[in-house]
Amino acid sequence: MNANEMKDKTYDPVGLDLSDFQSFDTDNIPDHIGKYASPYATFRLEKIDNGNKRFIVISIREFDEFPVICKKAYYVNGKPELQVGDICTRTRNTKPQSSKITSFLDMKDIIDLAIEKGVRLFVERTDKAGLLSNVNYDQNDETKFMEQLSDFS
Repeated sequence: MNANEMKDKTYDPVGLDLSDFQSFDTDNIPDHIGKYASPYATFRLEKIDNGNKRFIVISIREFDEFPVICKKAYYVNGKPELQVGDICTRTRNTKPQSSKITSFLDMKDIIDLAIEKGVRLFVERTDKAGLLSNVNYDQNDETKFMEQLSDFS
């Protein structure tokens, strides 16, 4: 992000100048990210221009089925920012940011989430194959709760 750090450790977003903003080619980003992400990273690109400041926002989404692992080292000013095998996650105890997994708790969260997604996918596939009947996994929590309440009346 193009921002200036203030004395109080907050940031003042600077944004891009008009020529950089207009020349930014969002079509190149998927190929660039694909060089580093395995199996793949899902993301959204936005160009934001509020008249005074211009930004390119790249929102990386949570993995679909498998955690995303760095498959190629990424360098910034000659220093490795990401190494092969790195997995990044949202931090638990600090300011909102993404950082490399460095604790067993963060790794446990990733593994638990992958298991939940895998089980959900398994149940969906089992249901589509006709192996489950009379089970509705698409209901939201409120609908399920209301059905459970009606069982008591």
